[in-house]
Amino acid sequence: MQPQSILQFWFEELTAKQHFVKDAALDETIRARFGDTLEAAARCELFAWRATAAGRLAEIIVLDQFSRNATRRAPLRRTRWRWCWRKSWWPVGKTAV
Repeated sequence: MQPQSILQFWFEELTAKQHFVKDAALDETIRARFGDTLEAAARCELFAWRATAAGRLAEIIVLDQFSRNATRRAPLRRTRWRWCWRKSWWPVGKTAV
């Protein structure tokens, strides 16, 4: 999966309203299409995406929005993405503590 696939889905395939509404069908679509990417993000394996602004935005969408959709019925599972999500906000070239 490449960052552009995430951005295309989020900004071109979905409407702005869909970004913030509870929708079981959308949640399932995200799990099916991006589940492997979400798991890679949970293991902090998308670090290379941070080299570009588009890649960093895609990683944040995966860690913040996709994790919310994929685990809506199991909010405690979201905690595994929190650490990587916080690190995704560190400036490029800096090392997170």
